[in-house]
Amino acid sequence: GGRSDGPIISSSPYATDNRITYDLDLDKANALLDEAGLEPDENGVRFSLIFDMEPGSDFYKTSAEYARQQLRKVGIDAKLRTSADFPAWAERIGNHDFDLTTDNVWNWGDPAIGVHRTFLSSNIRNMVWTNTQSYRNDRVDEILAQAAVELDDDKRKALYEEFQQIIAE
Repeated sequence: GGRSDGPIISSSPYATDNRITYDLDLDKANALLDEAGLEPDENGVRFSLIFDMEPGSDFYKTSAEYARQQLRKVGIDAKLRTSADFPAWAERIGNHDFDLTTDNVWNWGDPAIGVHRTFLSSNIRNMVWTNTQSYRNDRVDEILAQAAVELDDDKRKALYEEFQQIIAE
């Protein structure tokens, strides 16, 4: 177990605490949104987005409802959208037709198996459980390519530490 607030689960030997973490700070969040020019309207709403709930479990619905309530605290109106079934949700997410969603992506036994697929720019594809957020960072691509083939565990840990620092920032 443990807290998992980064791209590599805290129980992994490649996880690091040597990265920035973010405490809940609604005042700072509101200030950053103001600075970005996202001023609240007369109802306190800065903008709206669609939150696609992954179907198949009450956990996903509860998570989405909780996230919606939390986003509302800083003026973001998350409208929950359901899919008829898992294939319909997977097609929508795979086609990048979403603003925000819940997802269940595993780290598996090694970051090269479970983590790389979510962050490699070469894995931006039209299918679920790839880099559907379209994240692109040349340095992250370099780090993950090196870490995938590095045999020295200390060097590999250092590469994954830098990766986690970039993603956290």
